[in-house]
Amino acid sequence: MSNLLKQISAILLTSVFLLACENPDSTSQEAFIKNLDAEQFRELVEAGEGITLDVRTPEEVAEGYIPTATDINLHDADFEERINLLPKDKDIYVYCKVGGRSSKAAEILQKNGFTKIYHLENGIAEWKEKGFPLSKPE
Repeated sequence: MSNLLKQISAILLTSVFLLACENPDSTSQEAFIKNLDAEQFRELVEAGEGITLDVRTPEEVAEGYIPTATDINLHDADFEERINLLPKDKDIYVYCKVGGRSSKAAEILQKNGFTKIYHLENGIAEWKEKGFPLSKPE
């Protein structure tokens, strides 16, 4: 009987050791927020792989926005609820006027499970400075 107990103990210990060493989700990546200048940001937006998110007020958006951007005002009471409708497996390209609100929005996105967040560090102000294209609401 004691040999059987030793064998069972050895099997259990080996199993625990193997499970502890195994990476349960080897395909997942570390979440990050990456600050980009306007040129780097434009390259990502134009590649079309992610979601461009404008977190400015409707009045600011009316003055012009990055083509293909979705606008969700950071100051809206339902901001977190609305961002959680976006697919979390997509890259998020977030911007505001000069970078302050979008930096805060990037942290909120990360806290809500988004893992690849690219932040336009100096906001749409730098985008405009570079003469990059803007759209206006119809």
